[in-house]
Amino acid sequence: MGSSEGVAPGDRAKLTCWALYANVQGRKLSALSDQALREPGREISYKHQGKNFFVLSGTRDGKIFYHKTLMEHGIQASFELSYASHLTLFWSIWPVHAASIRHSHRVWNK
Repeated sequence: MGSSEGVAPGDRAKLTCWALYANVQGRKLSALSDQALREPGREISYKHQGKNFFVLSGTRDGKIFYHKTLMEHGIQASFELSYASHLTLFWSIWPVHAASIRHSHRVWNK
């Protein structure tokens, strides 16, 4: 399906989004979660897996990252946000961003 990436000036933050037809690839959510957990250089501080999604957060290369993958209706949609750990502004806007993703997920499933 495709991917997109946005990078802040000076590589201070990066948002990457991608999607693909999961059923064509024969992928399972648990396998994707296990693969993401084993990525080299990541230190996972939080992980959670639901019926059709998983989330991870932690640090990698001195940056904080958040990763979410949804699998539903034969589509895998993922995003990852990473930013320099000294940029605390992102902590205050993250709940707003997360809420918008939950809302769009509900709209998508109508």
